[in-house]
Formats: sequence, structure tokens, C-alpha cells
Amino acid sequence: MKTRNELFSLRWLSSLGLGLPFFFPLSNKSETIAMQFGSAMPLLTGTRLFLPTDREIDESIINGIECVDNTHMTSYADTSSGTFDLLTAAQHAYGILYLVDKKDTVVAELPLYSLVASVNADKITRFNTEISLRSCYIIWSDVSGFTASNGIVLRFYYTPKNGSSIFTRHRTRI
Repeated sequence: MKTRNELFSLRWLSSLGLGLPFFFPLSNKSETIAMQFGSAMPLLTGTRLFLPTDREIDESIINGIECVDNTHMTSYADTSSGTFDLLTAAQHAYGILYLVDKKDTVVAELPLYSLVASVNADKITRFNTEISLRSCYIIWSDVSGFTASNGIVLRFYYTPKNGSSIFTRHRTRI
């Protein structure tokens, strides 16, 4: 029989896949994935826009995802993506992010608008799952207001599977 402390411990709740409360640290690492639309990445309604691969995210447990809109940053500069303007929260409403695991199974279909922290009381969407980033994609239902100078920025919060867990720093004694 479990004691009251064991029943409500964060480690036990997480082992059941019930996620983490908002006050708990999200993760110990984050990675930004930026993609600029344009000639190298033509954007068409209904076509899959695959995310670039990132080995470290592929070998980790995803704890949260955030879609950055133009209220947090107006433009994004990166050596691989160049400089581009971020989409508005309203433009994110036309996209759906499909998270795919290593068995090529879609584990989540997430409207991008729900991942924009600025329209969700600055809360980041939390997860506790593994994905294959190179198999994940976005499908847009309308791209009429997008230009080649636009792009999208996703921030993934994760814990490496081979590294330390966020629970190793927050142990509960029973």
C-alpha cells in the first residue's frame, strides 16, 4: 500500500504519463528550430513542411513545445536560416503541427495557435514523450498572407534520455 506522499509524488505522476504541474521546472535543456519560408522551402496549402532534423532532440524526452510569434520577437536571425519576420498569432491559427514517433506513428496533432505562449497566458504546452523530429511536420490550411520573408520558430524543451533527469534534482524523501 502506498503512503499519501508516494501517491502524490511528482515522480509517480510522471511515470503514469500524467505530466507535470505548471510550477515544476519544465526541463533542463531547450532547442530552437527555425525555418524561413521562401524559394528553398516553398510553402503551399495542404503540403507537409517537415521540420529539420536535430539528433539531440531525437534522443530525448520532449517536455514542452512553444511556438514563438511576433509579440515576443519581430524578427529572427540565424546563421543557417538567415533573418526573417515571425508570423502573428493569427497566422499560426492556420497551421497544425504533427508530432511523429520513431515508429512513424502520429502521436499528437497540435494547432500551432495553441502552442503560442503569448495567447495562452504565457504557458508552454507540456509533454512527456519521445518523437522523431525529422518525421514531424506542419500542414497549413491557408498561406495567402505569408511571404518569403516570413518564417516559423518552434522551441522544444527536452531532457536527454542518457543524461540526468529533472527529477534527480528534486527528490522526495518518503
